[in-house]
Amino acid sequence: MSPTCVAILDSIHYILKAEKILKAREMPHEIVPVPREISSDCGMAILFDCALLMELRRVLSEMGIRIRGAYRSPGSARDGVPNGSRYVSLTDGDNELS
Repeated sequence: MSPTCVAILDSIHYILKAEKILKAREMPHEIVPVPREISSDCGMAILFDCALLMELRRVLSEMGIRIRGAYRSPGSARDGVPNGSRYVSLTDGDNELS
């Protein structure tokens, strides 16, 4: 199984719009609170299989939705990832995914 990723969008409006688009395209995802390790702001994010990142970027971009940040989850000890690991940013420095 691929690791899971989290996508952060600009607002809850875009999260809800993205959810409709992803459901219509039958792309597996969940809407989850933004993990505290990523941001202390209250908000929601899209949780998805990291193998779908490029497709998710393409689909949302076609609909005018910008991904502000994407992060790979730290996994768990049973996945061979040490406890205390942090989310890993999949953006390139300050470059945003669009």
